[in-house]
Amino acid sequence: MEKLAHRFRVHVRQQDVDLFKNAISGPGEPAFKVPLTFPATWYAMPEVQSLIRTKIQSVSGSGQFALLHLEQSIEMHADLDIGAAYDLCVHIGNPGADGKVRVSAEVRNTQERLLVSMSSLFLVSIVGQAPQ
Repeated sequence: MEKLAHRFRVHVRQQDVDLFKNAISGPGEPAFKVPLTFPATWYAMPEVQSLIRTKIQSVSGSGQFALLHLEQSIEMHADLDIGAAYDLCVHIGNPGADGKVRVSAEVRNTQERLLVSMSSLFLVSIVGQAPQ
């Protein structure tokens, strides 16, 4: 991954994992393992959303836009532990001429060990403009 632009402290809370598990597979027993796609929920953190918004606004010059999620890849290098805190290192690419932007992230433990790599591709849809 390119030089990482921003680092956020994230936590794997039992109640968050249970809510996520119930949303993707229905209610049941509490989760004892963190689901593979759970780290992607951290893209919704207000600090990460603000970072994405600021980056796109600075490049596009537009104040209002919507992000359409096109693709996602997540690679789990090691399990995440419920109750643990990690560093989420986020890099946001520049939107291309095609209006697409890639958001990449790594999750590392306090020893800097890479635990999760993930990448999402979004289409930036400017409010009031037809998609290209």
